[in-house]
Amino acid sequence: MVTGKSIPPQQKSVPSSTNVAFGRGITTITRRKQQQQLNEKQNYLNKNNKTIIRRSGSAGQLADNNRRESTISTSAVSIFNTSTQNSRKVVCNCRNGNCKCVPSMAFLEGVYVQNLQTQIEVLELENAYLRGATDRGALFSKQPTTEDNYYNNIQKQRNSSNLFNNYEKRKINKKEEFEDKKEEILLNNLLLKKEKRVGFFNGENEKRKEIIKDWEESFDYSGGDDSDNNNWKRRNEERKIKEEEEEEKRFLILERRKEKKEFEEREELVKQEIKIKEAEISRIKGERQELERKLRLAEGKMSDERRSLHTENVELQRRLEGLTPLLAEKETKLIKLEQEIEILNNKLKQQIKEIENLKINLEEKLKENLKQKSEGERIEQRFKLNIETLNNELEESKIREADLERELSETKIKSEQREASYRREEHERYQRVIDELNEQLQQTNERFERSERERNEAEIKIDELRQKNDILEMELELAHDKMSQQQETSRTLEEKQRELHLQEKEHRSAQVRAQRKLEALQSLSQSLANENKGLREERADLEERIGELTEMLNIRENRVKRAAELINEFLERYRLTSGRLKQQIGRQAEE
Repeated sequence: MVTGKSIPPQQKSVPSSTNVAFGRGITTITRRKQQQQLNEKQNYLNKNNKTIIRRSGSAGQLADNNRRESTISTSAVSIFNTSTQNSRKVVCNCRNGNCKCVPSMAFLEGVYVQNLQTQIEVLELENAYLRGATDRGALFSKQPTTEDNYYNNIQKQRNSSNLFNNYEKRKINKKEEFEDKKEEILLNNLLLKKEKRVGFFNGENEKRKEIIKDWEESFDYSGGDDSDNNNWKRRNEERKIKEEEEEEKRFLILERRKEKKEFEEREELVKQEIKIKEAEISRIKGERQELERKLRLAEGKMSDERRSLHTENVELQRRLEGLTPLLAEKETKLIKLEQEIEILNNKLKQQIKEIENLKINLEEKLKENLKQKSEGERIEQRFKLNIETLNNELEESKIREADLERELSETKIKSEQREASYRREEHERYQRVIDELNEQLQQTNERFERSERERNEAEIKIDELRQKNDILEMELELAHDKMSQQQETSRTLEEKQRELHLQEKEHRSAQVRAQRKLEALQSLSQSLANENKGLREERADLEERIGELTEMLNIRENRVKRAAELINEFLERYRLTSGRLKQQIGRQAEE
């Protein structure tokens, strides 16, 4: 009877990728790591290999990757990068990015040829890639030639490619799940057997033998033959080895079947990819032939256009040579007109100075008239005071006469003597007053005559100013006529400039000089028009000032007339009062 310790079977973790013992080769249990590596590789290629090929019109255009990036994926299709150095963004031959100038025809032809060359290079790169690359995918299907349907077709391709890729991914995921479940079931069956332990690494048998030795040594024998024990151990070991070999054979058969299926699937995928690539290569060859044909047609058209442009250039140069003397004549005419305008400006300045001097003289005369008016008012006040004094004296004389009449009866002799002396004195006094009044009247008459003389002089000056104003109006009319002629000439020049601009769009370099000259003429015409406006405004200001001066003169004339009327009224009153006084004095003398 054998007694000893029983060792429980150790359940070890099986790695995902194992090496089969006995040097029979490497088999794969799961392909997760390999699939992850393939996915990472495909993502890397899709990230680094992006391009956009845009064919618009007959010339075509390779869009800039920095401006817009989009990946176009189809079934088993991957788009690889064409060098972005070939993508060109050219609009005109000037360095300003915000310019609005129209490029020359030769420059556009060069751009057209460059775009065609870039498209040919891209197609050659795609063709070379399709010939050399077998595991990277195929190019997308034929792109449309029009821009309208281009983006719609791209969206359709994306949607169809995404659906196809999702379907393929689902199939692959289902296969992987089925294989993983199958492998897990087999491994669990192998591991759940207590006495059937399979070694999967090189050197596992040696470990297993050491474990068996330890297990045998752990037993204690109480009796029996050693030969029976040895036979039993040997049979047990042989049985275990046979079971392990059978399990290993089964496992190898399963792995070989898996590898066969995977290899067949790979072969089918490779064949499909090769067919797709061959179809793409044939399509690209056809497109290349079409592009070559278009290039030939474009080169023929370009040669014809160059010839026509050369002939047009010769004609335009001839026209420019004919227009240069006309431009020189017009420049001389403009110089003469500028000189005449300067002369007219000098005359206007002189006339403005004369008008200012006249204004100053008029202001001085107004001041003198005001002084004369104030003096007349003072004289009137003096006359009024004198008349009041005379009236008072008359009243006093009446009172005195009444007193004298009372005293006549008493003292006739004395009164006669006194009255005679008194009358003489009063007569002398009245005569003095009358002489003073006559002198004052003479002074007022002299002042009135002076004011009339000054008024006549002012009227003469006003007539002179009016004559000068008429002369200025005549000169302004002449200037207007000249300006109208200049405007007509400028209009004709503008029309000619427009014709030249329409004819010489494609030859900017030769037209710049003429355009500058025409712009100078336009600026001169505009300056002349502005000067004309200024002259018109100055004329209007002068007319307004003359009107104001005439109004002031009319007001002053009215004032002088009123003063003369007042003086005449005063003289009439003075005459009446003097007549009355003389009559009273005569009556008193008679009495």
